[in-house]
Amino acid sequence: MQFKEKAVFFHPDKYSKSEWEKANSLIKDLQAKQKENSNISKEEFSKLISGARASLETCMKNSFEPAWKELSNSAEEGIKEAETAFAESLSSRNYDKSRELL
Repeated sequence: MQFKEKAVFFHPDKYSKSEWEKANSLIKDLQAKQKENSNISKEEFSKLISGARASLETCMKNSFEPAWKELSNSAEEGIKEAETAFAESLSSRNYDKSRELL
């Protein structure tokens, strides 16, 4: 799972910049947690993803800059990759648990 960042010259749109940084931080948090421990809970995963999406939505509502659209689309791709990786991790954990029972 890789989050794509793109360089942008920030418009004096400080509010969107801080929201973007918050979303970016939440996604990076998720990546770090997945690297250090694949047993991240569904609740914790959902909280991180929801926070990132909320920040991106705020970003889009408060900015008409085309660059934000591109950044948000890229971040959404990163979120979808995180969701896929989490689902794969979860099914792998369930498979491992069922093997232990045998």
